Amino acid sequence: MWPIILAILLVILLLYLNKCTENFSDRKVERAQIIHDKSKPVFDKGDHSYEKFKKVIPDTDSVEYTDVRDLYKRNAFTVQGIASVI
Repeated sequence: MWPIILAILLVILLLYLNKCTENFSDRKVERAQIIHDKSKPVFDKGDHSYEKFKKVIPDTDSVEYTDVRDLYKRNAFTVQGIASVI
């Protein structure tokens, strides 16, 4: 009887972990979309300063800014690209 209960609990745990991973991935893509939409006009104007980036994305840091700026400079500035570096 215990092996069956243990197996059921293991399945429940695996389903829960899978759902948590999906939620994290969805939030990451949503954040990447926000960063893309807000920072693209700034970069398109030629202003690549951290201060300007920080004004449009207040909850960012210098590492995130550097990664996003580098994507823009390499012409890899996509939502998927941003999601892969944040």
